[in-house]
Amino acid sequence: SLNNLGAFLAELGRREEAPTLAQEAAEVYRLLAEANPAAYLSHLATSLWAFAWICVRVKRNLPEALQTVGEAIDLYTALAEQLPQAFGGQLRSAYHTRADVLDGLGRTDEAAEVRRQLDAADGEDPNPG
Repeated sequence: SLNNLGAFLAELGRREEAPTLAQEAAEVYRLLAEANPAAYLSHLATSLWAFAWICVRVKRNLPEALQTVGEAIDLYTALAEQLPQAFGGQLRSAYHTRADVLDGLGRTDEAAEVRRQLDAADGEDPNPG
């Protein structure tokens, strides 16, 4: 719910509130994943990705978003290795968000390279990095 509310607020341009809610969701899922990784690691990955996505939408906290989406990619990579059908799409989405964050940081060459790798993978390998 916090992630969804953050995304809705980002769409409304409420730049202060949106990232804070997504960050709070990630903190909650981090605690839950520490206690029960099998049940909550995927939720943590989604919350980390959502935080980065929201930061891109509101153009705030982009350095932190880059770190966070990197962590989401690491988690999704491990999850996709176990269950590619379930997590391959989320992994690709996280890579797209990484490219968007890099663009927002003015690192357009790196963003273009991420997108080229995604295009080259063409759905074959969910881990283009």
